[in-house]
Amino acid sequence: MQARPRALTAAPDHTRSARYFDRLTAAFPGTCSITADMPAAGGGVAPALGLAHSAKPVTPRDRLLRLAEVEALTGLRKSCLYRLMSEGKFPAAVRLTARSVAWSEAACMAWIQARIQEGASK
Repeated sequence: MQARPRALTAAPDHTRSARYFDRLTAAFPGTCSITADMPAAGGGVAPALGLAHSAKPVTPRDRLLRLAEVEALTGLRKSCLYRLMSEGKFPAAVRLTARSVAWSEAACMAWIQARIQEGASK
């Protein structure tokens, strides 16, 4: 016996999404905003709506740099870095474990930019 072919009545995913957002915006006006374009149910291009409360906050990415990278980045050696840290003139290290530390790349880059600006203003 041969299997019957599936009915092609189900709408593609993007059509369902467009209809869902249309119903959602009608039910909750002012809670959706246009974020991008997506295919419309009729084959054209319709604006895609994203829920205002579904937007995830943007988290800035930062790396932790070990001593060798900080030395290469700043051109300073370990003793000078630790002296500047003790004087409060260089960003403090972040303790990773009992015996290892690292520095925030963003903090080191900000320190470098401040030195560049300081030198340019003289």
